[in-house]
Amino acid sequence: MAADPSATASSTLLPTLLACALAAAVLSPVLGAGFYGDDYDLWHVGRELQSDPGIAFIGPLNFYRPANAWLFAAHDLVFGTWTVGYHLTTLFMHLGCGLLLGLLLMRFGIGRWGAAAGAAFWMLSPYAFEPVLFVNVSYNDLTVLLVWLGLACLWPGPSECWNRGRLVAAAAMVAFSVFCKESWVMVAGLAVLFDLCLRETNVRRAVRTGVVLAAPVVI
Repeated sequence: MAADPSATASSTLLPTLLACALAAAVLSPVLGAGFYGDDYDLWHVGRELQSDPGIAFIGPLNFYRPANAWLFAAHDLVFGTWTVGYHLTTLFMHLGCGLLLGLLLMRFGIGRWGAAAGAAFWMLSPYAFEPVLFVNVSYNDLTVLLVWLGLACLWPGPSECWNRGRLVAAAAMVAFSVFCKESWVMVAGLAVLFDLCLRETNVRRAVRTGVVLAAPVVI
């Protein structure tokens, strides 16, 4: 009798989900952290955006990161000044990155428990803590990281091809990352690495993919 695919997937993901649960428990005190630094400024920008939608594509403060203002505006509509709600989102974004990292490590042939350990190490690392504590840093950094990890997990394998669904999802993620942080320009280089390491194509084909994706960066 054939194994249930959903049961197999659940079994594969279970260790990484346990790692996410551990990280959630350890990092849960951050929910009461409130706002810090630029969080206050971006919250005000989000409030301004609600009364003047015409500034939606104007980057707040010194950088072109309008998605930051979008997210603050959306959270203000839902949570107002209840900062716990903002930190719930940032914590779930952090855990989402950990889950995608575990999936990516398994794509490289690492066992499910090894992948879970790698994901837990990153999620609980002091170097990964800043975006969890600062809401505006999360909206900048974790949004882009979610896109990069999502692209890596979405990227076709050696015997797979791009289909319409994958292309639409990848294009949407890259387009969104343009409004999150300047680091989106690294997508072209990442595409070359993904083609070489995940799809296992030759160097010429991988570079061609990178050149195509680099065009918007140059423009």
